Formats: sequence, structure tokens, C-alpha cells
Amino acid sequence: MNFVEFNELIAKNNLFSGLSEKQLKLLLGVSKEIHINPGTYLVREGDVAVDFFVIIEGDMCVEKQEVSQQNNHDLARLGPNDIIGEVSLFDRGPRSASIKALTKARLLSIAFNELTFLAEKDKSFNGVIAQIVKGLSQRFRQSNETTTRILEKQINEYKLRVSMSSFIVHVLMAMSIFVFALKWLSGETSAVISTTVISLPMTVALAFVVIFMVKQSHLPPQAFGLTLIDWRHAILEAVIFTLPLFFFIVLLKWIVIHWVPAYAHRHLFEPYSSLQMPSITWWWLTLFFYCLIVCPLQELIARGGLQGPLDVFLTGKHKTAKAILISNLIFSMFHLFISMQLAVIVFFAGLYFGWLYARHRTLVGVSLAHALVGTWGLWFVGV
Repeated sequence: MNFVEFNELIAKNNLFSGLSEKQLKLLLGVSKEIHINPGTYLVREGDVAVDFFVIIEGDMCVEKQEVSQQNNHDLARLGPNDIIGEVSLFDRGPRSASIKALTKARLLSIAFNELTFLAEKDKSFNGVIAQIVKGLSQRFRQSNETTTRILEKQINEYKLRVSMSSFIVHVLMAMSIFVFALKWLSGETSAVISTTVISLPMTVALAFVVIFMVKQSHLPPQAFGLTLIDWRHAILEAVIFTLPLFFFIVLLKWIVIHWVPAYAHRHLFEPYSSLQMPSITWWWLTLFFYCLIVCPLQELIARGGLQGPLDVFLTGKHKTAKAILISNLIFSMFHLFISMQLAVIVFFAGLYFGWLYARHRTLVGVSLAHALVGTWGLWFVGV
């Protein structure tokens, strides 16, 4: 680097302000220019430090290694006229961080010993050191802020891992208890007992497991759909998107009646005979109980207890779709003890409910959609 270019560089940097032409020439005499390519490390953490650098052209990255996981964290991004590697000027210890070129770069290297020697001969060079101290203090402030963000991220990741472990434990425990309880009930009860006697207590029990999981989790209630945020929009979409399904349910039953011999004697609408209620009063009572109790509890289990946490824990481009698929496989499996047909219906209906839930992340709208579909399909059409 010639003196003219060096002088232009110095003019842009407050570090060397106030130096005379003679002093600048002395500084140029103890400096050397360095060229490095993108991705190349200028220094590595732990190296012996003998000089510091002024960036002439290009962008550099300061990295700090995380010992436990062997990962590097970016502490700072630096560009032209920035100073790097100056920390070791004061403690003469090893490099505290690595410096990597992000682009093709030119740098000016100044040896610590040479700068100290110049400062001993000419007190004006102490101003250079003072400017370095000022810049260093600003760098430490930025480093502390970056370190704080890294620590917060690690704490949040740890909480997420704890919540995920708790979620897996509760799901496995609920599935195991369900299977054992079902086996015991099938042996102790009559073969003609209504499946409602089994399914309803199981639904309530699984709902309590979800509530316990919510309390033990580090996740906010919103992660389980327990929120009223945007509930009006969710209800509006539940009605708009669900009403066309009424026609599809009727069409499906019409197809079954005309193509499946076992259903040839059935009527298209069977509002009172499908659930075999002893009276109209019981019909209305069960409908009321189904809409206000059963549907919200089932959505709390399937969407709040399964799909919601899975959507938080999973990663990747299609994580929401995976959460919907996995949660419905698990939830429909709980209906296999009734029939394969019901389990399949629950699975495909759950895909729609899961999609609806993913739009607003609240149980309000999807519970209403569940109640509408169930009421129309079971109580009026009689599928």
C-alpha cells in the first residue's frame, strides 16, 4: 500500500485522527496489507495474537465457539474501516474469537509490539490506543447483547425440549391406559353394552390428561388452542366452510344406499331412528350434551392436546400438515374399539377439522364445526 492510499484510508478512520504526515509514514512502515478469500479464517479462536487489523475492503464475521456443541455463533459483522483483533492488545492473551472473511477482503495488519514501540517514542500515538479502547468498549457492549440473545435462545430451546418430553410421556401414558382400560371393560361388561358407556368416560379421562399436560407444560395456553383471539373470524369460517359438507354427507349416504345392498332399506334422512333413542326428549338431551360437552372435549384432545403441541415441536416446511396427519391417526385409533368404519370416518373428518384449527389456532371455531357436522350427520341424516 502506498502512502496516498494509506492516507485516504486513515482519513476515513477516527482511530488515527490527529497524526501528522511524519507519524502516518511511521505507522505505514510498521503495517502490511493482507488479502484473503471468502470463507477463509483470518485468525482462529485460541491462536497467539501478535497484531490487529483494519478492514480496507470486504466484510468480516466475528465468531465465538460453543464448546459443548462445537457450534459457532456470530458475534458481529464488520466492514470497511472497522478494527478487529484489538482485544489482545491489552491482555496479550490468545485470540478470544475467530474472524472469517464473508467476501473477498483487504486488510491492514499492525503489530502490537510495533505500535507500542511507536507510542513510547511519540506520545501522540497514545491517542491511537485511546481510540482503540473506545471502540473496544462499544464492541463489548454489542458482544454482551449478542450473548444475551444466544442465552435466551438456549433457554427457550431447553424449555421446548422439556415440554416435548412431557408431551410424549403424557401421550404414551394415555394410550397405554386407554388400551388396558378397554381390555378390562370388554371382559367385565356385557357384550350389548352401549359404546357410549365406554367412550364417554374415556373422552373425559383423556381431556383431564390434556388439562394436566397444559398445566405442566412450559408452553402458553395458546399452543393448545385455549384462546379467544380471533374467535369471531374462526366461528364465521367454521359455519361458511362446514355448510357445504351437509350436501356432501347427504350425497354420500345416497351413494351408499344405492350401491351397498346392506343399506338398500335405509332412508336418506333418519333423524330419530339412527341413534335408537327411547324418546324424542332423550334425542334432544343427547344432542344438547353432544354439542356442548362431547365436541369441545374431543377437540381439546385431538386439536389442543395433539395437533397444537405437535405443530410447535415439529420443524420443516410441512410441519403443520404432519401435525394434522399424526394427531388424527392417534385420535382415530381411539375409535377402533367401536368399529373400523367409525375410525376411518373420524380420521377423514379430523383432517378437515385439523385444517380449520390450523387457520386460527383456537378451539372455538373447530368445536362449532365439529358440532355442526356431527349433528347433521348423526342426528338428522343418520350416517
